[in-house]
Amino acid sequence: VKVSELTEQTVERRPTGSQVWADAFKAAEIQFDQLETKVLDFAGVLLELVQATGLPSMDLCGLSDPYAVITVRNAKTPEATVCDVRTSAVCKSTKEPEWNQDFVLPIPPEDVPDAQLIVDLYDQDVGDDDDFIGRVRLKLSDMEAKWTDQWYELAIEDSSYAKIAEPDEDLTQALPPLGLLRLRIRWVPSINAKSSGLTLQEDAKLQRACLEMVQKGLVANKQP
Repeated sequence: VKVSELTEQTVERRPTGSQVWADAFKAAEIQFDQLETKVLDFAGVLLELVQATGLPSMDLCGLSDPYAVITVRNAKTPEATVCDVRTSAVCKSTKEPEWNQDFVLPIPPEDVPDAQLIVDLYDQDVGDDDDFIGRVRLKLSDMEAKWTDQWYELAIEDSSYAKIAEPDEDLTQALPPLGLLRLRIRWVPSINAKSSGLTLQEDAKLQRACLEMVQKGLVANKQP
């Protein structure tokens, strides 16, 4: 049951300490409403990590064990992540991985103008440091507020924003040295926007992720 759905009458039916409970729940309801209001100011990204093709051989066997590390960073403070880092599953022994994994990335309003989505691919090495394969970096404020499905050229770590690739249907044309990464992205500049166009399920996922971030922030602020 959501705190905001509880009424004072419901709480006061408790046999003992009714006024204490009523006051406590009313305070909790106010805090919950404040959290919901903050969440509406957030932006976010719904991301599907689809697949990659033409990855370089990173292992002696001529294959790789690729996985993705997904972050959102503010271009003005690139050393800090805007939200928790997400990590994909590892695709074993392949240069043509398929993940088809979904991620939800909340973004506080103050970070929206300079927010960058960064997807780094690594090759997993057991007993050794994982090898960097390539990066896709995107400036979110330049993206349209709708679902996009694009191939991007993987580049080195300090590269500029990623180039959109248009491979042929069979992916038989010459590929860039580090390969291509396919991403489905839904950029949401503001949850509160009436024209966000999200489905109920998409909206619920994003709001839940933003609420969790706000709650973590409130807890962090209370720590000495």
